[in-house]
Amino acid sequence: AEGRIYRKVYVGNMRHTMAAFIGVIEGLTYIYESQQDPRIRPWLEKAFDEAHQAIKATYDFDMSEDKYWVDYMQEKLNQDIKDPIERVIANPELKLGPSERFIGPAKLCLKKNILPMYIAKGTAYGLKYLQKKDQRSIDELLAEVCGLNKENDFVLYQLIKKQTELI
Repeated sequence: AEGRIYRKVYVGNMRHTMAAFIGVIEGLTYIYESQQDPRIRPWLEKAFDEAHQAIKATYDFDMSEDKYWVDYMQEKLNQDIKDPIERVIANPELKLGPSERFIGPAKLCLKKNILPMYIAKGTAYGLKYLQKKDQRSIDELLAEVCGLNKENDFVLYQLIKKQTELI
């Protein structure tokens, strides 16, 4: 049961929130616009894959059940449900927290020797959104919101910081 909860939050919810963070920066209104954008969608799929690989390496799932879940989640990318981005990005500090949707799976990826490049990209978009709201520096946000330390979390810290520079 624990694995299913982490799979939902670290893989499913992370991708949904990532679509929202990118969407708000890109000036979109609904999640489906972000999910179906030919430039953004591959990023969402790659972040999903990074987190999913780390979760599968950590927890035992029945292969057919996991495939069913992945297929179900893929189908959600094709739906035109008008889920407002503003709703999904509510409480951004919580969603970018130390063991939440982005930092949690990114750390798990590193633990399993998976480079969380696209999860870092999603995190960067979230930090850029937050930065527009409260004017803190990316370094301050990485420390205060994400709970990352420049030295102890060097790889993840630098991955995310580099991604913020590309936005």
